[in-house]
This record gives sequence, C-alpha cells and structure tokens, in this order.
Amino acid sequence: MGHKGKVDLKYVSDGQGGFYYKDHLPKLGEHAELQQQESADSHSFQQGDKVKCLLEVDILRQMQEGHGGWNPKMAEYICRIGTVHRITDRGDVRVQYSNNIRWTFHPGALTKVNTFGVGELVRVLDELETVKRLQAGHGEWTDSMSPVLGQVGKVLKVYADGDLRVAFGGQTWTFNPACLSAQPAEVDANLMTAENPNESGSTVISVLEKLLSQSTEQDNPSRLVIEAAHGSANKVRELVQKYPDK
Repeated sequence: MGHKGKVDLKYVSDGQGGFYYKDHLPKLGEHAELQQQESADSHSFQQGDKVKCLLEVDILRQMQEGHGGWNPKMAEYICRIGTVHRITDRGDVRVQYSNNIRWTFHPGALTKVNTFGVGELVRVLDELETVKRLQAGHGEWTDSMSPVLGQVGKVLKVYADGDLRVAFGGQTWTFNPACLSAQPAEVDANLMTAENPNESGSTVISVLEKLLSQSTEQDNPSRLVIEAAHGSANKVRELVQKYPDK
C-alpha cells in the first residue's frame, strides 16, 4: 500500500475482465514505454471496435510518449467509449468519439468493450465469482440472479454507460456487457415470449432509440416522434411549423 491508497501490483496470472493488464505494469526502475513490436503483436484491435481507456492520467501520459503523444484534453476521454477509426503504421490506435474528436492511443492503454444491440441474443458467463466481480458498479449482483448463469437472454435496452437490460423469460436483469457473449440467433427463442410487462416502457424507448439511430436526418418529419419521446419541446415545435401538411 502506498500514498493516497495507491497500490503496487505484481502480475501473477491472467484473469477475465477487470481494469489492470500486465501491459499496464511497468518494470520497476524502467520507463513505462512498451516496445513497439510487443504492443503491436499483443493487441488485436480492428476498425469499428468499441474501446475505452481505463488508465490513470499519469500512466497514460507516460505510455503516450512516442505513441501519438499526450494532450491534456485526452484526460477528459478516460472511461468514455470510442470507436476504432484506424490502426496506424506503428500499430497505435486512432479512436473517434461521439463528438467526432479523434485521439491516437498506445494500444496497451485501451480495453475492448463488448457491445450488443437491442434484440440481440446473449449468453451469460457461468462462472459465479467472475460474474459477481464484474457486476460491481454495473447493475450489481443478487443471489436471485444465479438461475440465469450460463443462460441465453435477449437484450431489451442498452444504457448510456454500456450496461444492458436483458430478458430471460419473465425476468429481466441489468448486466455488465463483460459478463455476456454473443449468441447465434438459431437458439430456440421461446424464452423471449413472456417479457415482463413492467419492461414495456423500456422496450418502447429501445425501439425509439433504434429509430433514432436509423434516422440521421435532423429535419425528417418522422423525427417528431423521437423528439417528443426525448422531451425536446423546441424541436417538436420547429418540426410542426416546418411540416404543417404532415
């Protein structure tokens, strides 16, 4: 244990998920910069992958030297989800965020985020302790969730932080996406038929979010429904005035 609760970590063995990776841990007495070849080989990011940086600012600043460089504004993007735009010739990763800002990251600074869409089928990990640990701060864990371990469910809603609301027959639970894996659609989907009626509100919202993602044109008359759902009174007023005949 060290100053302000900081801790020294010793890499012992791989574990699933979590926030620390052996590539994040510098050898004592050496600079945190990793060898370019090692970093390029040990990370397999592809264009379109969802990623986020989970490092502390000081560590990220050190790792960025010679790998895209450091800008103080990058600190604002720690823990935000971005999309891999391209991989540079050196193996560094160019990441684009929702406001169209792009930063180049050392690949060792990024963690891939599992992303699933509404309506997709997902299977829960069957390792109790792993799921318990991953659920902390992401929907949490309760023992009544045990029956769904290893089971297939359907994504009802994707929350802003990436967590998912998943239906298993009549039950629904919020899961950390790290607890889930994609499931091919051939699985018998009878478990989807009895969704909890209390979730119907969420389902409506998820349908609207889907509409929103498809309708990128800001002034399409059909956006009225979406803007109303989001409570955007001014935009609703604009659309009504712009398309009185609709």
